[in-house]
Amino acid sequence: MSKRTPLSNQKNRMDQCLPVVCQFVEDMIIKGVIRCRSQAVSLASEVSEYPLRDASACSTTLDSDQITNAWHERVPLNVIEKSIFPLLDGQHNLEQLHAHLLHEVAEGRLNFSKHGEPITDAHEISTSAQEHLIANLANLKRNGLLSR
Repeated sequence: MSKRTPLSNQKNRMDQCLPVVCQFVEDMIIKGVIRCRSQAVSLASEVSEYPLRDASACSTTLDSDQITNAWHERVPLNVIEKSIFPLLDGQHNLEQLHAHLLHEVAEGRLNFSKHGEPITDAHEISTSAQEHLIANLANLKRNGLLSR
């Protein structure tokens, strides 16, 4: 009677498990739980001083309320994201994006509210615009729409 070595036992167990694990991974990919691409997606790990939208997002129409990210998922854009998205070309810094939001407020295309009441104080508008800018850029990054 031959004696099995521990290494051969591990190989045998691995050979038995591999088809099960492969089927599990395939099922998770089909169900959309796992994302799999043949090429690496290079996206921002943090929001840059000069944010840059992902090139694949640029190929969709910028006047839509939805855009497609690198994983071909539809991502709805809110009013602030829609306003700043065309400016995320790597040429506009955070200060310029903040100024853009303030200009949108001054032109009446955007407004901020607190507890359901419109904010009218200039300092509070500036503070709210900055907070919304940071939060929305983080959301765009999280949704895979920024490459830098």
